[in-house]
Amino acid sequence: MISPALIIALLLVAGTALLLAEMFLPTHGILGLFGGLGILGAVGYCFFVNQWAGAGLFLVIMCVAPFAGSFAVKWWPRTPLGRRMVLQPVISPVRSIPVQLGQTGRTVTALRPTGHCDFSGLRLEVHSELGIIDPGKTVKVVAIDPDRITVRSA
Repeated sequence: MISPALIIALLLVAGTALLLAEMFLPTHGILGLFGGLGILGAVGYCFFVNQWAGAGLFLVIMCVAPFAGSFAVKWWPRTPLGRRMVLQPVISPVRSIPVQLGQTGRTVTALRPTGHCDFSGLRLEVHSELGIIDPGKTVKVVAIDPDRITVRSA
């Protein structure tokens, strides 16, 4: 006959193995669900054998699980397989804006409120601060955001 301690150990090992396999295999949570059920089964069987041992195992799992989860989340992207599966952060170069506050230019297209302006031979997409500005009008840069240049009629 198999001892209760061996059954509990097997359920814990199987549950942990299934949780680890969930990280490697695209099962959409099925292996993770069965892994969690295996660990809960070990706790439940431990309660069946001895209530104090069950309570102790439950407390140990509840204390260890957050640390193991955070360790896995931080460690996983650094592994060779994790580097292939997890998207790396995008490093975009800082874009320099070729115009300055107060610089004037001439509209090439109508700004409704977005259009194109010519600043000393450089054509840029700009945004009008107030309303529509017709083509050929002189505009002045009033704000520079990382994504757009705002102008108003001069």
